[in-house]
Amino acid sequence: MRRQARSNRRRKRYRHIRARLKDLLNFSKPKTPGYGLSKSFYLSVLAAKMPLPTLAALVEPKGAGGAVPGFAVPLDDARGKAALAEPVQRGAYGIASLDRKTVLKMLVVSKEEAGFDPVAAAASMAGQLASDVQDRIRATWTLLQFTFESHDPGVTPAVGFLLDVARRAGELTEGVVGDPLSRRYVLPESLPHLVDKISADVVCAVHSRTATDGMAVCTLGMQKFGLPEFEVSGISEENVGPAGNLALGAAQRVLDHGPVSPGDVLGVPGAHFRVAVGGLDRGFWDGIACYDLVSEEVAGTDAALQAWKESTGHDG
Repeated sequence: MRRQARSNRRRKRYRHIRARLKDLLNFSKPKTPGYGLSKSFYLSVLAAKMPLPTLAALVEPKGAGGAVPGFAVPLDDARGKAALAEPVQRGAYGIASLDRKTVLKMLVVSKEEAGFDPVAAAASMAGQLASDVQDRIRATWTLLQFTFESHDPGVTPAVGFLLDVARRAGELTEGVVGDPLSRRYVLPESLPHLVDKISADVVCAVHSRTATDGMAVCTLGMQKFGLPEFEVSGISEENVGPAGNLALGAAQRVLDHGPVSPGDVLGVPGAHFRVAVGGLDRGFWDGIACYDLVSEEVAGTDAALQAWKESTGHDG
């Protein structure tokens, strides 16, 4: 009986140790969303105020004075910590999140060195930008470009950290945040604080254009994650809004649940759209992967979009 009792105690102890080891092993594997961040993902701040802020005002471990909590160092300055209290100058800087899982590189260059003409840039986008955004672009003195050196495997914390740093830099320099992959410029205060997920309308912009078979509407921004964009084509002008919301909804579905593949079907009853390989308009999509959302309804794409709009309440 004693031998049996000792044996039972050993088995229980072994099960407990095995369970602890299993927990530790699971903890060591970070949860990922099924995609990462592309090396081409970057944001630019067009600074309209000189001198530039100090590095400590931008990023500081305790978030003092409204700075983003994190660490920052010059990458090409021998002054070390002394440089933290001086205005940021031309050069490269390293910026890390508090947990050091995400590391950004900030490159600071003059508008002349970057080959950026603020007046010409504002004029070329006059029909797409609000007047206050145009004014800030025209006042640009310096460009601050933020790229990823490494990132949190969970992706959302990394994107949130980048948005926080870009927002803070834009506020301190009275500038505009440029998002080249999404082809848009926004005021820094419009960048939200991410909490537990990435919103498609934060990382993607919806664009429309006239194509040979009608209007085409697409997202631009999914390439930041190494993922295809979404496009709905061959639609009437009155359905540009619903088509944009459909494309943005498809992007949100991917950001929340992981990538889709050709042949998958999205939508609601009476408004099904099949995912197909797209990007046939080479003049627009050259070098960018794209999925077409093709209506499976007999009545056609416009009718399917109307049914989708009525079912979801997204009227564009």
